[in-house]
Amino acid sequence: MVNAFTVDPPHPGVPPTFVSPMYTNLWANTPRDIMTYSDKDFPAGTPAFPFRTQILEYLKQYGKEIKPLVNFNKEVIRIEKHGTWCLTIRDLGNDSQPLSVETFDAVAVATGTLLMYRLFSYKGHYDIPFIPSIPGIERFPSNRITHAKYFRHPSDYKDKSMLLIGNGPSGADLANQLLRYARRVRRSVRSEPNAFAVTNPLVQDIVPIKQFHQNSVELVDGTTLDDIDVVVFCTGYLYSLPMFPREYGFITDDGLYVHHLYQQTFYCEDPTLVFMGLPKQVIPFPTFQNQAISVAKVWVRRLSLPSREVMRKEEFVRLEQKGFEGSKYHSFKFPEDVELAETWRKWVELDKAPGYEKSMKPWEWTEERIRFRKGVPEMKEAFLKEIEDGKWDQLQFNRA
Repeated sequence: MVNAFTVDPPHPGVPPTFVSPMYTNLWANTPRDIMTYSDKDFPAGTPAFPFRTQILEYLKQYGKEIKPLVNFNKEVIRIEKHGTWCLTIRDLGNDSQPLSVETFDAVAVATGTLLMYRLFSYKGHYDIPFIPSIPGIERFPSNRITHAKYFRHPSDYKDKSMLLIGNGPSGADLANQLLRYARRVRRSVRSEPNAFAVTNPLVQDIVPIKQFHQNSVELVDGTTLDDIDVVVFCTGYLYSLPMFPREYGFITDDGLYVHHLYQQTFYCEDPTLVFMGLPKQVIPFPTFQNQAISVAKVWVRRLSLPSREVMRKEEFVRLEQKGFEGSKYHSFKFPEDVELAETWRKWVELDKAPGYEKSMKPWEWTEERIRFRKGVPEMKEAFLKEIEDGKWDQLQFNRA
């Protein structure tokens, strides 16, 4: 059983394998004009919702100046504080290389929105697929159950009767793609969808599952579905931080949220350790750019943190607001995501030390951008029609 503390050791002689949740025809679910960093736009001609290859190229261009500082094919297997932060590192490209230990004054765990998964390096979020415990699931054939992480191309499910579980962006996107190939597409939902999760009306939304049977699925309204070929869980991921000793208390076995953080970022007991990119349902690039700038300014002492007591209380208040449901602690649905990014921006702009005007400017959610954000569902519907009409076929591939 996999939980937030267990990891698979590497297999000697086996090259590193990183299984990505990125499927063949993956488009951004947020519009180009509000998903950039503050200091770089997408190239002219980029679609309103960029394709995965365009996003990759954007990130490569944005990060090319720091690429020489990145050490690839290294796995951090242990992080502990002994005066300074001590990182135990495994070289994934050389099995015969002994483990090494390096020390640092500060550490940023920046695996929150990036995936490095099986066989070797998988820490943070978007790593371990979350499949909720539903009565009877062990009776349903396991070869007919999968997770969105392993979805590659809708043609794999040609003429199948599909049941997707979850109403987030991946549930909506996979449902839209499957319509072209599957015999039938149903989606089990519990709540109102994310504003970016625009679904074709041909997708049949149904109530939540009550239980699984040997070859059927029973819904909470008493309906039994006995024609389901494949169940796809579009239910997100657990947080996993196996490189930290359990006594640090960042997460419990359920992996629902990361504990002891101020502003979703700073370890309350020692702010020289930070976690980047943990908030969900946000627009990542501008949000986490503001987060990164705030961390940099704190670490070079251009901004100050409150007392430990105040930082600990901030986490409690957030949990209280979310009904003490850990799974909601990192969720920032609009307009909460705007408020989070603006909190970081306003804090960053308190820095008026000499030279501040030359430092990187944070992203600002102007009134114009907020109005633009509210119109995303209509924009997404129009863009889905463009895809169906073949306008962007030159960007899509038959297989991943």
